[in-house]
Amino acid sequence: MFERLLREAPSAPLLRDLDFVAIDLETTGLHARKGDEVVAMAGIRIAKGQVRPDQVFDRLVNPGRPIPARVVAIHGITDRMVAGQAGVLESLTALRAFVGDAAIVGYAAAFDLGFLTRRRQGRAVAFDRPALCVLRLSEYLDPSVQDHSLEAVAGRFGVEILGRHTALGDAMAAAEIFVRMLPMLEAHGVRTVLQAQRAARRAHFARRLRRGL
Repeated sequence: MFERLLREAPSAPLLRDLDFVAIDLETTGLHARKGDEVVAMAGIRIAKGQVRPDQVFDRLVNPGRPIPARVVAIHGITDRMVAGQAGVLESLTALRAFVGDAAIVGYAAAFDLGFLTRRRQGRAVAFDRPALCVLRLSEYLDPSVQDHSLEAVAGRFGVEILGRHTALGDAMAAAEIFVRMLPMLEAHGVRTVLQAQRAARRAHFARRLRRGL
């Protein structure tokens, strides 16, 4: 299935015909490699171009370490709120089961994948699904725009963010933006996962070059 999604066109399935899960995490900080951990995770299914609010994964996670006050001020999740929750590995296993054979989409997806795929206690959960990034696709579709924050992208696509800096609120926003992107991507000739990944990489590289000039 993985190989099928990353085939070259025209044999690859079309984006609008695929199942995705839009994912978002809240964490203790920004640095997965330095020991920051997940405190909340959410996913919402997208089935053939339609967001499915009846198919949602949403849970708090015990990170096994204190949550800094500066981070609590952003997402509002405290040590007391996560004290009785399942740990990271158990929660990641449950999220991976929810994803199943779907592809993954998210805003700043590389950040979330860094936490999802990190080894812990010698173990890792295999989030080995193709992934697309709403932020990078926004850079592709709107290369002349400077602001690609989630709020700005949501505004351009007419999406209201219900619960900013909550895992479910941000996952829902990414899902709604992504389905609105699909017809625009198709109009640009981007119809498959592989084409979308390549377009996003080119756009991000071009943006970095422009910033360096």
